[in-house]
Amino acid sequence: MALKSIFIDQSELPPRIYNCLKRSNIYTLLNLLNNSQEDLMKMEHFRIEDVKQILGILEKNFVIDLPKNKF
Repeated sequence: MALKSIFIDQSELPPRIYNCLKRSNIYTLLNLLNNSQEDLMKMEHFRIEDVKQILGILEKNFVIDLPKNKF
């Protein structure tokens, strides 16, 4: 399935993380994957645990990983 057609509300993200992502205009998996873990940590109210949780969900449901940092 195309990543741009998978919306983050279709994943098992907790409401707080989902709302943080939405506030940063991240609505699809493609949007999410365009951000590194470092980028996510810069978002307001975002914690390292949140990043780990996202990584776990991505790995479990989509077998994909976030880039560690920008190339």
